[in-house]
Amino acid sequence: MPARVASRCLSELRLYPLTDHAVRFGRWGDDCVQRTRSLGGRFPANIIVTSVAVLVCGAHAEPSYQGKTLAEWVAMLGQKKVSHAVPGAIAEMGESAIPHLIHAMDSHRDGAIRWLCHVAIAKVGRPAVPELDRLMREGSSGGRIQVVLSLEKILGREAVPRLQDACQDADLSVRARAHGALIRLDVQPQDHLDALAAIARGDNAGAAWIAVEAIGQCRERAAGAEQALLEVAAKHGGSVARRATRA
Repeated sequence: MPARVASRCLSELRLYPLTDHAVRFGRWGDDCVQRTRSLGGRFPANIIVTSVAVLVCGAHAEPSYQGKTLAEWVAMLGQKKVSHAVPGAIAEMGESAIPHLIHAMDSHRDGAIRWLCHVAIAKVGRPAVPELDRLMREGSSGGRIQVVLSLEKILGREAVPRLQDACQDADLSVRARAHGALIRLDVQPQDHLDALAAIARGDNAGAAWIAVEAIGQCRERAAGAEQALLEVAAKHGGSVARRATRA
């Protein structure tokens, strides 16, 4: 009987949100006591109320990692110089981290932090997929580039339909990332390799850099792309040429 009473009381936690729960909890605790007595329960009422109070407070406790709360870690993303350890630390706090990592992945001024956020959100895993889908529809081109990589890491071959859609993105850099992901997943690799070579030969140096990087990451699957890489290096020079040479 006492267990049933406690279960019924706990089931009503959802009726009392964090706002003004302290006042409501007092009345609710009294109600638990009355139920215990009316049903003949011998379980001490003060233990029921105290135990449930602990559960209420624990349910609303802010996540923390290495002595800092989630809010403190997120605030560090706004600092002038952001440690590269911050996105990974935020990811350690699980699903609560998703909106913060998504926001930084979409809009952070530092491209390295955006890249690290895609790695971090992949650690959170499948719960992040709905927000990644939303960002793919609504986000900046920089954010969409990172979404492609996150989806590849989280979903593997399940991501293929999404990646195929990304190959039609308005932004060449997003398309380059998607073509590279599909090659790594061994989906019509020659078709996507040809698409990457075409992007690399184009006039968009940023997209060319990503295309060349993707070709280099494909290793043996990129066999036959050597001539395209030489042409790209001669055309663009600078960082694109250096990346093409490494590829």
